[in-house]
Amino acid sequence: MRRECGDDYLIPRPRTIYFQHEDEFPEVELLLEETVVLYDLDMVAFKEGVSFGDGLKYLVERNFAPNKQGVSYSSGSSQAPPHPLAFILGTRSDDPNAGGQGVYAPSSSYMPPFLRVNPILNWTYGHVWHFLRLFDLPYCSLYDDGYTSLGTVKDTLPCPALKKSDNSDEYWPAYMLRDWDQERAGRINKKSKTKSDKSVADKSEASSSVNVRTTMSKAMNKNQSVGVSLDNTQEFDNSTVSTVGLVVVGDELLKGLTPDSNIIAAAKALRSNGLSLLRVSIVSDDLQVIADELRRVSKEVDVIVTSGGVGPTHDDVTIKSVAMALGLDLEHHEEMAELLLDKMGSHNEDASAESIDDPIRQLSAGQRKMSMLPKHSELKYLSSDSSEWPVLQCKNIFVLPGVPRFFESKIKQLAPYIVTRNDDLDQKSSPPAR
Repeated sequence: MRRECGDDYLIPRPRTIYFQHEDEFPEVELLLEETVVLYDLDMVAFKEGVSFGDGLKYLVERNFAPNKQGVSYSSGSSQAPPHPLAFILGTRSDDPNAGGQGVYAPSSSYMPPFLRVNPILNWTYGHVWHFLRLFDLPYCSLYDDGYTSLGTVKDTLPCPALKKSDNSDEYWPAYMLRDWDQERAGRINKKSKTKSDKSVADKSEASSSVNVRTTMSKAMNKNQSVGVSLDNTQEFDNSTVSTVGLVVVGDELLKGLTPDSNIIAAAKALRSNGLSLLRVSIVSDDLQVIADELRRVSKEVDVIVTSGGVGPTHDDVTIKSVAMALGLDLEHHEEMAELLLDKMGSHNEDASAESIDDPIRQLSAGQRKMSMLPKHSELKYLSSDSSEWPVLQCKNIFVLPGVPRFFESKIKQLAPYIVTRNDDLDQKSSPPAR
């Protein structure tokens, strides 16, 4: 509602900004239209093709009193500069684009100057849904169909953790998600740009790019003392590796239900390749305990190898813990999806002919869970045997199985890989011919 306050001062309707996208969900556009009418919002919509940077620059340079171009809110002078601009955002601390933001944060250096206001920065996924439902606020209908995080129609699926059963195409609504770490499980990760492409994109971000995400998450900023690299786009450099830590995961070991043989296998394989096994830890199958131990051990060694806590059902905790320790999101890994299809075939009876070129859409709900890996993970093919599974590398952490015969085989392949220089690795880490 507008109301006049004197001749030159106007309190405007709440303004909202929208950038049109050719791959937007129709349901999102419908929600936008209905919300603008319901709350009498003053919406500024930029057409397709207008970059995020250009749109923000336009708004910052023209932030004058409505209908009075060239006159600021606080001054009647036509010579006054535009009024300072702030955007109220829905950013949360565990979002990929949160960076090191606080509740109040200035814009990034490559963007026009404005203030970011993040009132729900410290909210969890559960807080958001409690708030929406408590006050009966409108939300996109896709959330009732099992979607938990919305991108575009090309990179978003319903959350596999909400599927009612493998034999059903029905999903529970988003507010019923129990494992909040799976919020972005429906987002499809497309192959990243090369380093050179990213460098060029970063330099031209302010004028031509629609992506304003930062690369480092808030969770990583909390752990500045951790030995793990804090730049989650930086590749692991193994040219100076000399010490290794082994983190063994398994309640069965701590309870005396089974003997361990992986420690001695690791010690022998590492020593024979000139590497020192500096520390060994045995921890329970607890997400937080494993993540804390990974952070602690990373301060003392160059490389960490994990044993156990992973399995074909993907009900594991190790991969989630690695993501937590590194401050990375879990996301669908396209290469892993292709590998699962190659080794296991498609078990998704609902897959359509249109999804033939999209491996993730061909996966069953169980297989989709198995394709969820920490962002920037790499699959290392250390054997010429195409029947073997690759080793998962997340920064300086290598995730190995706990079954002794599989662990011994993988650690014997991994040890020489660790000591080999980067420029000799490209061919060795490529997928074997099938």
